[in-house]
Amino acid sequence: MRGAVVAREVAGWLGLVAGMAIFIIALGLLMDQRLLEAVPATFIGFVVFRGGVHLLKSALALRAVLAAEKARESAAPNRPWSDGGRGAVTPAATDSVRRAQVSSRR
Repeated sequence: MRGAVVAREVAGWLGLVAGMAIFIIALGLLMDQRLLEAVPATFIGFVVFRGGVHLLKSALALRAVLAAEKARESAAPNRPWSDGGRGAVTPAATDSVRRAQVSSRR
């Protein structure tokens, strides 16, 4: 999965650079007063730039998910009926506590 993060980041940065290059080309077209050619170039530059930003955001999100999974795996073993070492919690015990809470609300 590490390769997916790196590939998305590289593609995102390339998209940003390409979008900026297209904007510079559109600016040159505007300086030459070639408006009909500058409008599509500006739109294409915007789309490419936004695509690069999106790739960078998705790479950052993937990196955060991978870090959270790694932290969760190293935190504690999976014990479905445990309350952190203070004693075993069984389904019957949780049902009786739940019934007590419901009856106290009435």
